[in-house]
Amino acid sequence: MEQPHVNNEITSNRIAKELNEWKARELKFEKLFSPEILKDKAFLKEKLGFYKHLQSKYGRSNAPEERMTLIILARQQDLLRKQVYPNLWMRLLQRVLAPFRERQAAMQTTISSDRNLADLKEAVAKAGFEDVGSKLAQQIKQGQREFSLPLSYYISENQKMDINLSFAKDASGAYRFEKYQAALTDTNKPQESKKQTFSSEDQISASQAQNLLSGRAIKIETFDINQGSKSRWIQLDFNDQDPSGNHKLKEFHKDYGFDLQKAVSQLGVKESLTAKDQQTLLDALSRGEKPQVTIMREGKEVNLSIEANPQYKTLNVYDEHQKKISIAQALSGPEKAALKVTEQTQVVSEQQSKKNGQKVR
Repeated sequence: MEQPHVNNEITSNRIAKELNEWKARELKFEKLFSPEILKDKAFLKEKLGFYKHLQSKYGRSNAPEERMTLIILARQQDLLRKQVYPNLWMRLLQRVLAPFRERQAAMQTTISSDRNLADLKEAVAKAGFEDVGSKLAQQIKQGQREFSLPLSYYISENQKMDINLSFAKDASGAYRFEKYQAALTDTNKPQESKKQTFSSEDQISASQAQNLLSGRAIKIETFDINQGSKSRWIQLDFNDQDPSGNHKLKEFHKDYGFDLQKAVSQLGVKESLTAKDQQTLLDALSRGEKPQVTIMREGKEVNLSIEANPQYKTLNVYDEHQKKISIAQALSGPEKAALKVTEQTQVVSEQQSKKNGQKVR
């Protein structure tokens, strides 16, 4: 049976897009089986159901191109009914039942769409992206095969994060959060912008992506049903990229031998912090943050920043001017260093995007 004519140049016609997708499925089945499969009664019945679904989904559209497509679609449904139900009485019965089935299908579509939207909101919120619900709802209503949502926010006066969230329909027609591209730009050096694409399966949050793009390492936990919980440190290699332009990962597993607690103890933190504060500091470093600490040296407070360096099994230490120094330089002085964690370390990084005014562009 002849397919309704669809102009590929009509990019705003949602019905045309779905009809083109159906046409692609028909071509796939033709190759898998034979052209005769398209005339099979079971296939024609499925096709009729698909046309009814489109009529129900877009029946209230006021767009001129879509209205015209719906008129053609209605005629095609009449032709299909005659093929699927050659008996006149059976066709009449189908007409009587059609309004009830259409209402039921419309309700089911609404329920599925609401559930899909809720799942997407949960997925992006888990990744650290919030306040995108209204934009997601608008995109789902448009019914495109795939779409993206851009986000932009500042993490400091001169540092900006640009995010592009990507979504696509799966085989069932539901949208899935597939990946996001993150770009970190120093507005004073825009040519040195760093970017990376993360799959939703990577389970890398927005703040972790920010820390990775800043050159720091993060510790991630994975669970294997046979081997249980496993952890490893990862860091972007800015000197090596894969064919898609993503930076390759440097990975440091447990047997590599990096002991974060041991590295921190070299600064004398164990004796000068409570167990709770020690854990707070370790957690911040594991997330790839650069917490600020204060040591007492020669009777004076000295501010330092530290970050984990799993590759060299140590910590990177920076003075109050953010100049990198050695641990020996940090601790030089006649008095024993005493450390205290500043309030900055207590800030939970996952809330940072909210405080920096994350907005959807």
